[in-house]
Amino acid sequence: MANVTPTLAQIADMGGAFPSFNSPRLMLPTDISAVVGDTLQVFTRGVIEYPDPYSLPQKWTSTVGTTLPRFWEFTPAGGDVGSHVLTVSVIDDEQSSIVSASTNIVVKAAANPASLKTIMCVGDSLTSSMAWPEEVYRRLTQSGGSPSGHGFANFDFVGANAFPTYGTQGGFGNSGWSWSTYTGASSPFWIGGQFDIEAWFDANNGGIGPDLAIILLGWNSMSASAVASGHSSMVTDAEVFLDKLHTQYPDCKVTLLGLQPPSRLGGLGTNYGATGTYSQYFDLLRYANGRNLALKSIADDVSYSSWVRYAAMGAQFDAEYGYPTSSTAVNVRSATTETRQTNGIHPTTSGTLQIADVAYREVVRWLS
Repeated sequence: MANVTPTLAQIADMGGAFPSFNSPRLMLPTDISAVVGDTLQVFTRGVIEYPDPYSLPQKWTSTVGTTLPRFWEFTPAGGDVGSHVLTVSVIDDEQSSIVSASTNIVVKAAANPASLKTIMCVGDSLTSSMAWPEEVYRRLTQSGGSPSGHGFANFDFVGANAFPTYGTQGGFGNSGWSWSTYTGASSPFWIGGQFDIEAWFDANNGGIGPDLAIILLGWNSMSASAVASGHSSMVTDAEVFLDKLHTQYPDCKVTLLGLQPPSRLGGLGTNYGATGTYSQYFDLLRYANGRNLALKSIADDVSYSSWVRYAAMGAQFDAEYGYPTSSTAVNVRSATTETRQTNGIHPTTSGTLQIADVAYREVVRWLS
């Protein structure tokens, strides 16, 4: 009898018979912000949740942009302002769709606001160096560089941590912190025995509050759940922060940056060994995506949707080349070397600049 390999569709129909071959999840958000003249890349590994997404037959289709081996790329021109659909499909060997999802690429042109806009960036160890907030500031307010800055005047970044190059600007970034830390007694917003964002801005920014908050939190205290409901405690903590911000600054907009895919080339083992929530690549990828779905659920909630956006940073982050690496012997008896990543969730400088690019697009989306 001939050996017959089932199609992905047949495997999916088998239910639990081959659980390791279940259909992948497609982690596409409702929309992705894009800016005229700024190259947007949407990465396969950040969209198709699968141990090896490149092993799956797939299609990336849109009336704009270019499909390349590891990502879809689009550099909008002035005539592209508006919305464009990008569809990702995983197919079987007979070209039938196994799973498909679409997102809207929303293009705007960057412009200097008519009045000063104040931005607060909030995060954990991925933010504590102020590298990505500072790069957003540079792209908006400086000239030259790569990508070239716009030279706009009406942007001010405010926070307790000063930028390393532009010392008059700042943000909030603390290693190991989560949403609950920012509302607790160790927070810069804990003033007069209570959580009070407005009190900090009154004392440190002349009473001028934020017009936009860009928040990157979620890697700490990770829940071992691949679905949004498994991250309900994080949602509760996030809503305490957001509710206070909205009560005190009802016109302030918020972007929640999603988490990027973790290291798949050794970084998790280097940092976390072989057991625990952070040690296994595919487990942690699914947990991080579960947390992203929880963040998205906040932005989709009618109580928040008019002033909170979820931005899928993971879809715009090159996890295969975004973490630090070393050249390591392939085994203890060989002089041949291979490249391994040496950090599980903390990007290189270039990876951090990709975070900045996502945040930059969000500033343009909200404030230009």
